[in-house]
Amino acid sequence: MIQSQELLYSVFERNLFVLTLHHEDVGTFVQNVIEDYLSRLMSQGMIVPFKMRKVLEDDLRDEVLEMTRKKIYGYTSIEEYRRQNQEVIERYLRKTA
Repeated sequence: MIQSQELLYSVFERNLFVLTLHHEDVGTFVQNVIEDYLSRLMSQGMIVPFKMRKVLEDDLRDEVLEMTRKKIYGYTSIEEYRRQNQEVIERYLRKTA
């Protein structure tokens, strides 16, 4: 099983490198990463108690938002980041496929 921080970064990167999503704002991106991450945790047998889910989502939102800001620093949007780094992203995706 992948450690939770490694899994979060892996999910974050995979969502960031989706070149087909256009006009995705930061809030939508962050929510998609959180949903994907929680889904992967559950598929690995991790159980998140209902009472703790909101707290976990809030914590993840802060973490993913910070990761996003650091990663796209200097770009006006996620779309611009993807467009400017398309070749790098495509090489990464070929390598991990």
